[in-house]
Amino acid sequence: IQNQEQSKPSASYIGVDRAKSTALSHAGLQAGSVTFTKAKLENDDGMSVYEIEFRKGSTEYEYSIDAYKGTILEWDKETDHEAASGRREIRQGTLLHLAYR
Repeated sequence: IQNQEQSKPSASYIGVDRAKSTALSHAGLQAGSVTFTKAKLENDDGMSVYEIEFRKGSTEYEYSIDAYKGTILEWDKETDHEAASGRREIRQGTLLHLAYR
C-alpha cells in the first residue's frame, strides 16, 4: 500500500486522511470495511491531487481529490466482473463515460 505525502505538504493541503474520508463518504463506506491500496499526493498536469484507491470485496474504487479544496475531481468504481469483461465506468462530476479497453 502506498500511503505518503510525496513532499512535505503545504499547510493549505487537506491531508491524506481527509482525502480518504471524502472518498469513503462518497462511496457510502466505512474505513474498517475497506482495504486501501493507494493513498498518495500526486502532481497531475500541474495540479496537486490525492489519488485514493481501495477495495471492498470484489469492487475497486478509485478517486482523484483536489489537494487544496477537497473536492472529488474524478471517481471510478469497478467490480472484478466488469474488469474481466473490459467494461469500465469513469465518472467526472455528473458525467458518466463508458470505456472499453
